[in-house]
Amino acid sequence: MKNIGLALVAIALIFNLTLASMGGLRIGDDSLFSEEQEREESFENSNITTALAPPLRHRDFITYDSRIYGIWYGENTTTGEYDQIEIIADGETTERISDIEGKLDGFFRLHDCVSKEVFTVGTITLSYTNETGDSITLTGTMDMQRKEHWDIVAVKPIAITNYANITIDGLGSLIGADNMGGADQMFFGGKIRSWPMLEEEYIPNLDEELYSQGQELEVGTMGIVQQPSEQIAEWMVPYDWEVEQGLIIHGYDTVKINVTSNMFDYLFYQKELWISSDMSFPVRVKDVINTSYESEDSTYYQYMTMENERTLKDSGSYKQGSTEVVWKGTLGEPAPQGHFLLQSPLAEFQPWYDNMMPVGGSNFEDSSFDISPEEAIEFAMNNSQVLQDFAANYSDATLDWGNYNATKDALDPEGKAGVYYWNLSIGHEPTDEERAEAYEQYEETGEYYAPWKCRITVKKVVERATLDNNFDPTTVMSIDYEYLYNQSSISTNKYHYPDNILTMTSSENIMKQDSETYERCFEDDELIWNTFNEAIPNEEYIQYGVSTGDAGEGGQLMDIFSMVIGLSAPTFDFTWSHLKGWVGQDGKEYSVNVDAENGQMVATMYMEGTDFMKFLQ
Repeated sequence: MKNIGLALVAIALIFNLTLASMGGLRIGDDSLFSEEQEREESFENSNITTALAPPLRHRDFITYDSRIYGIWYGENTTTGEYDQIEIIADGETTERISDIEGKLDGFFRLHDCVSKEVFTVGTITLSYTNETGDSITLTGTMDMQRKEHWDIVAVKPIAITNYANITIDGLGSLIGADNMGGADQMFFGGKIRSWPMLEEEYIPNLDEELYSQGQELEVGTMGIVQQPSEQIAEWMVPYDWEVEQGLIIHGYDTVKINVTSNMFDYLFYQKELWISSDMSFPVRVKDVINTSYESEDSTYYQYMTMENERTLKDSGSYKQGSTEVVWKGTLGEPAPQGHFLLQSPLAEFQPWYDNMMPVGGSNFEDSSFDISPEEAIEFAMNNSQVLQDFAANYSDATLDWGNYNATKDALDPEGKAGVYYWNLSIGHEPTDEERAEAYEQYEETGEYYAPWKCRITVKKVVERATLDNNFDPTTVMSIDYEYLYNQSSISTNKYHYPDNILTMTSSENIMKQDSETYERCFEDDELIWNTFNEAIPNEEYIQYGVSTGDAGEGGQLMDIFSMVIGLSAPTFDFTWSHLKGWVGQDGKEYSVNVDAENGQMVATMYMEGTDFMKFLQ
């Protein structure tokens, strides 16, 4: 079963590459590129010395032959044991530019936009081998789409939709159909809608920096582009580029932009772009990622290589659009003042309750919730000695995140009975001195314990009314559990806590405005909660919560699932979120996130998969 797990991780890495905005990384064995060299030699050399990609046109359309190749290899050099996973995905990728169309931004305001769409369909072959000669070969299909709606005035995306699904055949026969709920085929599918923060300036990606802003590309010129790192916060990665002599590819003269980068001698990058003056898309693109690792005692070695290549299918596979896209602004420049709202007109903002918690807000009694945030924190402060001591020690104690859960009693005609929870995490951001002291303690004793967070659960039980109590429900509140732990809170140096934050009631009202969220999460104008279950009263896969950093994290299972289908859940600061279902429990999940600083919709995510997800736990 471990081997299947490795295979899934390999799929995850490969398919994430297809949706990445930047290219790949490369080191190591040039023999991996022998087939690629043969393909290059099948094209004639071009004599042109300059190229300038023309501007985008409405209804531009191109089809590529696409190929994804990946290999993962790990070896115990002492015993000779090894695992090797190889994946090949062949198919077609289509890109196109739309006419002007209307699209809602995260504040539900309509804008004139041009959409950039990328579709990929194809087949997958996955192979596994080891030193014993055991081998596994699986086949499947892939179907992925990314659509960006670009505001023609601001010249940046205001709404993005990613869709992906893959199927793997024969897995039930391999590991036992019972492990997959009787199925033989594994299926993963998902869709993410995201709305970029409108007030933030757009940072052009690597491709846009190199050729999409009308630069003249002359053979022999070179330079460096700095791009933000996706792995390390506030780190700018340098990319070296050079324009090289190109090829004639299906009748198009091209020059090649060769890009390389190196992150700490661990991740190495190579990207190649073939650009023609007669085509608004690259004629050919190739991305390569390569990384390796060797243990300090040289007893274990592993490497991973991934390639993603797209080449114009044939001379008739590019159709130039009818009219040039007329942008009213400049890429990377601020949007005109007043073009975007700064706050949602539906938003209600109030100060943190007791400097520690958001509040329920106006008309909380008409919302879908039974315990307000301020009621939960007030009860916790009055009844938890642990929280009282923690707050006394740290004057900056602030909510790090809080999840609200409701497990309703379906037999209660009033709809009030059930079990309600607020799971709270109150955090302190340690000073440099506190961190140093904790590290010294660890060096001296081998124990690292500095209580910088307090976890506490406030529970409210509402029992059904009976004849004996004259139909008055019985309500009991309690502290379900409480403890301290040493994980640091979010860094106050990196994030600024807003003085006012979106109320809980207001966040729910904003979610209701999104038609897809309303259809999936609401019934009779109220959020859908769990059916009452005394055996597992604290089911956490339907929840509502607030986070002051990195909302959207879903744990290891969610991370694997997200990567497998090529969709990674976005993370945000200061959000209200609702999670309905859990893909690891019942094969379906939907989440929605609203920014707590300005009331903007920022993301929704829907996932579904076979019962095999339970097998991964």
